[in-house]
Amino acid sequence: MVEDGHMLNVAVWGLGTHAFKNVLPAVVASGAAKLVGVCSREEASRRRASREFGCAAWPDATAMLADDRVNTVYLATPIGLHFEQGLNVLRSGRHLICEKSLTDSHVNSIGLVAEARQRRLVLGEAFMYRFHPRLQSIFELVRREEFGAIVTVTSNFFLPSLERPGYRYTASLGGGAFLDAGCYPISFLLGLGVGSLAVSEVRFHHALDVEVDTGGTAVLRWGDRGQASLGWGYGATYRNEATVIGEKKSLFIDQVFAKGGPRCTEVMLRDSHGKGERRSYKSADGFVEMLAYSQKALFNEQMKETLWGEAEQQANLMEQVRALAICD
Repeated sequence: MVEDGHMLNVAVWGLGTHAFKNVLPAVVASGAAKLVGVCSREEASRRRASREFGCAAWPDATAMLADDRVNTVYLATPIGLHFEQGLNVLRSGRHLICEKSLTDSHVNSIGLVAEARQRRLVLGEAFMYRFHPRLQSIFELVRREEFGAIVTVTSNFFLPSLERPGYRYTASLGGGAFLDAGCYPISFLLGLGVGSLAVSEVRFHHALDVEVDTGGTAVLRWGDRGQASLGWGYGATYRNEATVIGEKKSLFIDQVFAKGGPRCTEVMLRDSHGKGERRSYKSADGFVEMLAYSQKALFNEQMKETLWGEAEQQANLMEQVRALAICD
């Protein structure tokens, strides 16, 4: 257990379904974090959180940021609100863990990173899956000589039609499948470290009578023959997977973007002749692991720099993809 004075003393800002299901339980379960309180305009949500998790509850950010117990804010509000809210958090001297996508524009994302870097504050974009032991092992494996240079990457993240889409279909709140789901395959590709990426072709899809993009595909290339094919969207059979083919081995990962659970403990690895081997990894909660990393980064400048750099890389590649998109 981390000493109290060295913990993430967390306020969770935004109390949607995701916060209750994933974020709040992870903060409570983490040995590196302590849940100080929650912030929401919704009185019923505040009461529920306070009752279930035994924490403070603030009706607005002014009250939350006036509480000296808080040293970290976990931002779980709609994407379109992240920049202004995140800036307030950083300018108050608090560390920031922000749900993906960091913001709804390249300029704003780079601006948040610059603010955090100037103030030497932790800024993490909450791609929790990348902190899971399985993904950490995969990222190490594909860089080894035994795997060989990566030739092809395929990754898909598709969700069925949303019964309660919330902000996701509202442009002014940062809705759309690209910012919500497309960011995951892009994050995965960056995590593989294949080298300098060039965006080749992109297509965004729009469903009738919806003001935001509802799906898309992208092709990216690197080196002499490396190519990635990425897909994402709403209104399709649930798919959450990635395949990485190297010169000597290949691997398939199901539930690659999930936070954890029994389906996130295996990887199918194949040799150059296609012979398969299932590798197992310990079960974990990606949110808990992410909080542990963030806590260590409080006192480690290199870890802070890693988080800033990853957020910048993500923002830059998202912008390159968006800039070349042909919209249906």
